[in-house]
Amino acid sequence: MIARGAKGTDEELDAVVEYLATYFGKTNVNAASTEELEKSLGLSAKEAQAIAEYRRQNGKIRDFEELKRIPSVNAEKLQTKRSLIAFSL
Repeated sequence: MIARGAKGTDEELDAVVEYLATYFGKTNVNAASTEELEKSLGLSAKEAQAIAEYRRQNGKIRDFEELKRIPSVNAEKLQTKRSLIAFSL
């Protein structure tokens, strides 16, 4: 952005980067905190906690189909955010 002429203070540019990463970056469901899952994927606290608990009990989530099967998580809501979800193993 700066190379293309964007101007701003360090704080303003940091805010822009954080915004872009939050709303346009991918969220790794195996590494994200419950707060990150809520904020970046629009999940409820209950859904984010269900994912964290599933990871704790079963290990890393391998793919989107496994993520959709987690109890207490709205699979339709996840489907709308599918392009924003990543899985690291």
